[in-house]
Amino acid sequence: MRTTSNTPAFSVEELKSLQAEIAELKNAETRLRKLVEQSRDGIVILDSDCKVFDANQKFADMIGYTLNEVYNLYVWDWDKTFPPEVIRELALDVDESGHHFETVHTRKDNSKFDVELSNSGTIVGGKKLIFCICRDITGRKQYEARLQESQEQLTTFIDNIQGIAYQIMLADIDTFTPRLFRGAIEKITGYTLEEFSTKKNWNNLIHPDDLGRVKAIRKRFQENPYFEAALEYRCIAKDESLHWVKEHARLVKIGTTELLHGTIFDITQQKQAEEEKLKLEEQIRHSQKLEAIGTLAGGVAHDFNNILSIIMGYSDIAIKTIPEKTPAYSYIHQISKACNRAKDIIQQLLTFSRKTDPKKKPFNVEPVITEVLTFLRSTLPSNIEIRQNLNTDNEIILADPTQIHQVIMNLCVNSAQSIENREGIITVTASSVFSCINTFESCRDLPEGHYIKIEVIDNGPGIQPEIADRIFDPYFTTRSNSKGSGMGLSVVLGIVHNHGGCITMNSRPASETTFTVYLPVVNIKTKVSTENKEAPCTGAESILFVDDEEDITIIGKLLLEDQGFRVQTEVNPLNALTAFRNNPDNYDLIFTDMTMPNLTGDALFREVRKICPRIPVILCTGHSDYINQEDALAMGVSAYINKPLRGKELVKVIRYVLDKSKDSTLPP
Repeated sequence: MRTTSNTPAFSVEELKSLQAEIAELKNAETRLRKLVEQSRDGIVILDSDCKVFDANQKFADMIGYTLNEVYNLYVWDWDKTFPPEVIRELALDVDESGHHFETVHTRKDNSKFDVELSNSGTIVGGKKLIFCICRDITGRKQYEARLQESQEQLTTFIDNIQGIAYQIMLADIDTFTPRLFRGAIEKITGYTLEEFSTKKNWNNLIHPDDLGRVKAIRKRFQENPYFEAALEYRCIAKDESLHWVKEHARLVKIGTTELLHGTIFDITQQKQAEEEKLKLEEQIRHSQKLEAIGTLAGGVAHDFNNILSIIMGYSDIAIKTIPEKTPAYSYIHQISKACNRAKDIIQQLLTFSRKTDPKKKPFNVEPVITEVLTFLRSTLPSNIEIRQNLNTDNEIILADPTQIHQVIMNLCVNSAQSIENREGIITVTASSVFSCINTFESCRDLPEGHYIKIEVIDNGPGIQPEIADRIFDPYFTTRSNSKGSGMGLSVVLGIVHNHGGCITMNSRPASETTFTVYLPVVNIKTKVSTENKEAPCTGAESILFVDDEEDITIIGKLLLEDQGFRVQTEVNPLNALTAFRNNPDNYDLIFTDMTMPNLTGDALFREVRKICPRIPVILCTGHSDYINQEDALAMGVSAYINKPLRGKELVKVIRYVLDKSKDSTLPP
């Protein structure tokens, strides 16, 4: 009789294979268990009721129970942060992404310790389990507490010293953006720590006259790691008061990081009261000048000089194609003269705003006054009559003609604005006077000597006494915003003072106003220049001309090719770099603008010199606050020139640089 069964039949080989798989699974479970038991962290697995499903010995030791006791515990038996009902709700939300947080566990003996806990939820055999890893961080917490205490002690010490302590990366010295900046900030500057952190930079507070010197000294740390600085300078507090401070700094290397450690103390009381007063007055005048002129001049100079370059360039090109006796030649010649005047005025404003010495030369002031009045007669309305009485005995002053031109122009325009639509007269006089001590009531600081006295008198409505002390303040004006900026007289004041002179104002309301300027006479006799006409500068060299203004590249190409040079132009500096990299031997000189998109002129110079270290490079700019002539030449640039350039000047500079590159005996 044959029996049947639903149990599948296994061969001996299949049974052996199955037994081997079971043994392997048991071995894997054993290995996993060993890994869990050897863990330095406590590991506990919870079921959906928050009861211990499994745990390692480390976890049992952490909470002070035996391993058998642990299997009878719930979460709230060792974590009493939340009540059981809240813990159950939290457990329901645990998924595979899990949580990572810090909490407090309670041992069997009710002692507590800090724990860093990571958990995640998973489904095993249709049942939810929560896997938890617990790390005792009591030691770390104690270390952090000690560290926090040390930091608080250090902060308390720094905040209670009478000065400021700072720590700054060596790379951040120029911009002065410290990692640590604490101490008596509010006492010295008037700014709270919060205001200083969000709105202010220490460099912004340093007196403008001292900032360059301070930066130059700080740069020495980049050259000499053993350098120690002890410098004094002025800073401007929130209430605009002037403070003298003393700064000590030295370089400290922590690991591989170089840090500048320094202190700043207020030493104002150590300075003499009168010296402090005089320097405060100078700071106020200088800051007013920078506020009134610097912002305006620096903001427009670059674009304006580019425009002038185009006008002057095309004028130079056009005038070569027109006979001298034609009206067009005369018109273009006048355009060229006007461009030169605009160029000089822009340069004068930039010079004045940077507080650098003007370009002074000896000259007779009468032709300058006559030129101004000639111009004004054609521009002022017919209701204003202009009179002049010039008798300076041909005395000579040492001054910048363009700036003196600006003084006369501003004073006359101010008088014309005062007269407005009324019938009026502007009288300009110039004479030679001798000043004894106290001769000039309002100019007592002028030394004894000869002066040119210039008066601008108008019969306008006069200036009211209550505002007389404010007329030289920048932006102060009694006119509407659309009719005046309030900058004219502040510019005049700055120019006159920079020339060692003095200006006064006397006004009688409803009668007349007189502005009087005194400029010192010098004992210099002018000589008529008898220089020979220079020979034209020509050449056959190859020039790469780079400027993001296409018209300027066109002008440069035309002017240079007219003198025999071979010129390739590029408006994109990246294209210029590529062209040079591909064929460096094709070029004898590179002429590049400074301010260009994608790649600035100085950056282009550095890349070019990597390819060919000896190629002459001329850097040209309309205006740059980023780099000046001294920096450019120190960097290795062959020449640094300012726009706008006349064609003759452009060719002359290029010819000289090319010759200089071949003959090192030529003077710089």
